[in-house]
Amino acid sequence: ESCPWVVAFVDRASRKTVGYAVGKSENSDVTEAAIVNMCETNYRPIQVACDNGGAFNSHRIMGAQSPLFRKKQTRTPDWDAPGVLTILDIAATNKGVGAKTSNLQENVWSHLRHVDNHPAFHRAQRSGPNDPENKTPRAVPVQVFEQVLDDAIQDLNAETRNRVKGLLRGESRDQAFERLLGDAAKRVITPFMRRRLGMIWKIKTVQQNGRIHFDGGLFGDHTTQTDMLYHRGKQVLVGFNPKNFHEPAMVFHWADKAKRGRLFLESLLAVAETQHGSAEGMRNASAEKRRQNALIKKHKVTNPD
Repeated sequence: ESCPWVVAFVDRASRKTVGYAVGKSENSDVTEAAIVNMCETNYRPIQVACDNGGAFNSHRIMGAQSPLFRKKQTRTPDWDAPGVLTILDIAATNKGVGAKTSNLQENVWSHLRHVDNHPAFHRAQRSGPNDPENKTPRAVPVQVFEQVLDDAIQDLNAETRNRVKGLLRGESRDQAFERLLGDAAKRVITPFMRRRLGMIWKIKTVQQNGRIHFDGGLFGDHTTQTDMLYHRGKQVLVGFNPKNFHEPAMVFHWADKAKRGRLFLESLLAVAETQHGSAEGMRNASAEKRRQNALIKKHKVTNPD
């Protein structure tokens, strides 16, 4: 049980909330969900402006782009592998805390502050510093929170009694968004983009036998060897299914900058099982290794001999 986090996007011109997602913490997963929700419900934007938080500037979201803040991660070998925004062909820019445009989202959500007082959340709120203590808090399902929030966003976007810069008299945020969009191209998420979003991307070197090594496993058999041998000793961009590393991978050109990012193999079969089997398996193994190292360190401190 915990307080939910909301990641949302607002169209700057119309002030319409165009996409959001709810998660247990501010991380790349909920950020990706909010981006996809925005693109599915209100088209793909050309550019997004985001804060300098670790979730937005993570490789999963910002990969292959140049964040203005938190640049340390850009020095990793796989940083140039595409993140969510690059796959969706969306440019990103960071906004510092002091920037005049950095608090737009907070301004919009100030109109939604009454959501906290919705009857569905009775006795579920945490006690504030000036509130009487809530001795028997009652948690509500996150689905209830999402529904209340969605209703509030829909109401705000449809409200016509606005004093918002850029909106015409009696115009709602929804109407302003459509008016300002005009005849501009309606960019949607393509099936190919969806498939790429469902993968994790690594820059790998093709072995001399035309195969790819990943997580202790091997990818590539006799059906793809001819294509792969053209790239032996060179780097390629490979997409793996994070839920199941044993499923076929996708391979794109990489070493040749003129062809970089072009698909040349739809399916590269796994011929030897990987060590962990999935991204979750890798995370669990890493967490276990950290736990063991902490125990060893603690033992050495208490037993120096």
